[in-house]
Amino acid sequence: MRRITYISNNSGGRWWLSDGDWINLEKAGWTVIWGGYQFCHFEWSPRKNTVCSAADVCDGHRAFNSLGEMGLSDKWLGSYAREAYIDTDRTMEEVIDKWESITGQNSQDQGCHCCGQPHIFDQEEL
Repeated sequence: MRRITYISNNSGGRWWLSDGDWINLEKAGWTVIWGGYQFCHFEWSPRKNTVCSAADVCDGHRAFNSLGEMGLSDKWLGSYAREAYIDTDRTMEEVIDKWESITGQNSQDQGCHCCGQPHIFDQEEL
């Protein structure tokens, strides 16, 4: 089992995924980090399996559990989400192919020369 994380980069001054794309990823089994991660205790790290000291009020360090919980002022640079992950037995290539079919995006897009790639994928074994 592995966790594959997608990170969106505001390349060229725009977000490449729409709000609908994030919703569709969530419907397809991805955990969308609505509003970003919050630092709810000192030793927090998004890449480590940690137990939050505020587990009774924390849901994986996410600021919000759904798009519906968010208001217009909760956007960061015009985006409700910038990261999502899925826990799966599929390969990175299979997950990226599915991600492309869900979003209509090309994972290999280069973006602008100064900002870098708009789509970043990472994986870790669970």
